[in-house]
Amino acid sequence: RSGGWSNQPMLALPRGLPGRTVDPAVSRPAEFIEMARRHLTQVVVIGLLLLLVLLAAFFTEWRTTLICVVSIPLSLLAATVVLDLADATLNMMVVTGFATAIGVIVFDTITSVESVLRRLRESGADADFQERARLVLQALLDARNGSVYAVVVLLLAASPVLFMTGGPSLFFRPLALAYGLAVLASLSVASTVTPALSLVFLSGSR
Repeated sequence: RSGGWSNQPMLALPRGLPGRTVDPAVSRPAEFIEMARRHLTQVVVIGLLLLLVLLAAFFTEWRTTLICVVSIPLSLLAATVVLDLADATLNMMVVTGFATAIGVIVFDTITSVESVLRRLRESGADADFQERARLVLQALLDARNGSVYAVVVLLLAASPVLFMTGGPSLFFRPLALAYGLAVLASLSVASTVTPALSLVFLSGSR
């Protein structure tokens, strides 16, 4: 069986339970974990493929789709790095928090790209690099004005969970923390990486 190392604790149980027999083939908790990981991987891959199809259908051109495909995972990666630096584990509640924030991340990315694309198309093909950079900055400011307030509202709505006590806090606090970090990372990526990629890839868009 795969992951045979997971059987070792089960095989060691008889030493602490004299007179009893433990069959790891009958009761092997690691199988549930391995199965959950496989299913989670499949669901993530399917979800990313569906998101790619949705973005391609929404923008109808590969450059804008590429920017979104790079920006969205980058937001989740940035939040994961922060959690790792804080010595937090990547458990199911953290993954649930990330999944809850996906809608906000996609919205931030699409809003930024669409705003930049509209500004660049209005400028025409004769705009030089400095003019395009100014237009990208203006598009960023237009898109961020409402997004910043929306992010603040979302974080305030989730903040009471961080002050929970008792047993439920062990479950819901990692979820709220992962959600908040993902939303903040999305705002940072949409304010820095997405405009930079838009300036590089969308400068010639018509």
